[in-house]
Amino acid sequence: MATNEERQSMRVRSDLTNRRFGRLVAIAPARQAKSGKIIWLCRCDCGKMHEVKVDNLTGGHTQSCGCLVSECKRTPEESRHNKNAVTRDWNRRNKSHVSQYRRSVTLRKHHVSAERYEALLESQNGVCAICKRPPQVFGVRYLDIDHDHRCCPGVYSCGKCVRGLVCIACNRALGLFQDDIQVLISAAKYLNPSGIVGAVTTERELGEPPRKLQSELHGDMQSAAEMTAPAKIN
Repeated sequence: MATNEERQSMRVRSDLTNRRFGRLVAIAPARQAKSGKIIWLCRCDCGKMHEVKVDNLTGGHTQSCGCLVSECKRTPEESRHNKNAVTRDWNRRNKSHVSQYRRSVTLRKHHVSAERYEALLESQNGVCAICKRPPQVFGVRYLDIDHDHRCCPGVYSCGKCVRGLVCIACNRALGLFQDDIQVLISAAKYLNPSGIVGAVTTERELGEPPRKLQSELHGDMQSAAEMTAPAKIN
């Protein structure tokens, strides 16, 4: 501890006695650091005594004995939750940017350029290659890229085995049927054992829900069987 004479000399330079800095209250100069800076003895609101350099006090770098940091420190789970909350908030405020970014990532992973995607979309008149429905029916902006899984078994393609663009429902159906043409044909026959496609319009007008659903699925299955053919798009 500094003597009374040393304290008096240090107090003349910068008297911080009884001044508050965050949770700290400066009591008296404690000693002088090798750099020549004065180190003050402070009392924290938690009751602990703590020595702080004068620059850290006046600059606001130190505002407690360390208890404030401990209270504000988050657990890993809390930090992760806070980060996720910030990300979700940013995504909500920048939906257009997020949508474009995700689409560019998907195209890149499929090795498909934006120009090629637009050309495929135009050739399909902006609708699914199987069910002929636009993607907006399912609340999304873009159609999924479908590829031959015999070439690329994973989620994404090499770009050479792309077959076309399908909606999210048809893409999921092809995945569940594992691109098996025989299973798709069998499913179509199961849904429409009579094999009479011309009667679909009449049955729809009659308003029979079971037959209506069967007719629509039958048409989708036939289109799906054609989609799973081995022909590739260059």
